[in-house]
Amino acid sequence: MPESWIATEGQAVNAALAQFRVATSSASDQDLIDRLLFLKAVVRQAEHDALHTIAQLDSDGVFLERGMRTSTAVADLLRCTSAEASRLVATAASVFPTSLAGEPLEPRLPATATALGGWEIDRTHAEVIERLLGKGYDLRIYDRNVSIASLVGANRDFILNRIPHISRLMVDNEDAVLDHAQTIMIGNPDPDFWNVLYQLRNGQSIVDFVRITDRRSENGR
Repeated sequence: MPESWIATEGQAVNAALAQFRVATSSASDQDLIDRLLFLKAVVRQAEHDALHTIAQLDSDGVFLERGMRTSTAVADLLRCTSAEASRLVATAASVFPTSLAGEPLEPRLPATATALGGWEIDRTHAEVIERLLGKGYDLRIYDRNVSIASLVGANRDFILNRIPHISRLMVDNEDAVLDHAQTIMIGNPDPDFWNVLYQLRNGQSIVDFVRITDRRSENGR
């Protein structure tokens, strides 16, 4: 493809989004809700593709050839802090690893890679999972939309055989997380999780990524 194909395809994407805005300018309430969910999925796809691009640039040594570390170049290109850029590069390497020869390898965090590629989580969630598992934390994950017991066929086979550790991390209800964890992290704005705030035991704390409540920390919790 000629060098300008990125610009051409980018213009097509921008035009499609502009047409989408016009089409939903007089939308119903349900249309607006559907639009919000669609746009969130688009954002997650873009974040997935950005991580893949960072991984490829890092693997190919593009920035090293120019005398720059990948994280430094990413911080400059994306106008983010050094810490944010370092997290992006680390997450990209975990989700899209390659050999020294540049050949793709199995992800170090296959469950995270699968969820990210399926637009089920966004980059922030992937970063958190990567950092916690990488540091040896013992995690339990509850997602009301994913039940291993109810999966059948190829989906069940993939989870149990290709990414078997996901079956050990995932639990059937939030009570199992509360019974296990010292720190509870909420990454889903579902109102059902509001009750978690009132079920904490002494010594447990909560990290609210989605601002499910406006409450502030009290006594270190």
